[in-house]
Order: sequence, then C-alpha cells, then structure tokens
Amino acid sequence: MFKINIHNLKEGEQRYEFTAKQEDLDLGDVEFTIPESLKVIVELYKIDSQISLKVFLKGKIEYNCDRCLEKYTDKIDTENDLIYKFEFRELQNDADQDEEIKFISPSTVYVDLKEDLRDFILLSIPLRKAPEETDGICSFCNKNINEILNIREQEDINPVWEKLIKSKTK
Repeated sequence: MFKINIHNLKEGEQRYEFTAKQEDLDLGDVEFTIPESLKVIVELYKIDSQISLKVFLKGKIEYNCDRCLEKYTDKIDTENDLIYKFEFRELQNDADQDEEIKFISPSTVYVDLKEDLRDFILLSIPLRKAPEETDGICSFCNKNINEILNIREQEDINPVWEKLIKSKTK
C-alpha cells in the first residue's frame, strides 16, 4: 500500500502522494481514531547510494479529552526525515543504529513506508490530550476548566496544622 519502487529509480527528486486510513496502518489498540484519511506526501531525493525522504503527514485525529472526556478533533501536521542507504556488505541488525537511517540491500526493489508512517503518527500524539484553553475556558467545549477539574479557590487547611499556622502569624 505504501510501497515505493526504488529498483529503477532515477537520481534526483521525485514526489509521491498516498492516503492513509486507520485500518491500513495496523495501529492496533490505540486511544484515538482517524476519522478521515490522512494525506501522506513523500519527497524523495536519490543520490548515488542513498535515498533521502521527507515525509509529510496531514489530516485530523479524534481524541477523548483528558479533562472532560468529550471527543474532540485535532489536526496532525508533521514533517519527518528518513534516509535509506545501500549497504553492500552483509546487513547487520545493529541496536545502536540511528532511527532515521535504514540500511538496505542494493537488490531491494521496494521500500515499504507502512511501519514508518505508523511510528510517525504514534510519535505525533500528545501526552496530554486536551484542546487549547484561553483564560481558563476550553476552546472546544467552552467549559470553565476550573469547574471541570473542581479546583478550589481557597485552600483547605488541615485542623491539626491550624493552631501552628495561627501561632506562626502572631
């Protein structure tokens, strides 16, 4: 689905466009949905024994808000780099190798971007899934954040410490 034929690829710049649906990416059990297809643009540049890719992902992802648990949609707009180098020696699986550089055999016909696209999407998911807020108001549901989180204006003082605090202020 996300394969690029590199066997007879001419040197220079090429551009590829794909659409990616959630079921195409084998995302497994994730806490978000991709309601529409993501647009994937790959700018490929081949020189000598190296293929450089710039991968752009654009679209929308639907999350459950961590604050109010309502569903909200946020956009994804990422740019990622990936490099394929032809390795003329026997390929070794090195645990210390760079994630952006992948070594492939010169006889490789296709590179499959499916796994890389899945990784790029998962890395773009924020840890805190909540829409932006302005002056304590959620930009998505227009609710007051303090009311949602039950933040109290006045701090409750433990009665055990109350006498100590009073004696300290004297």
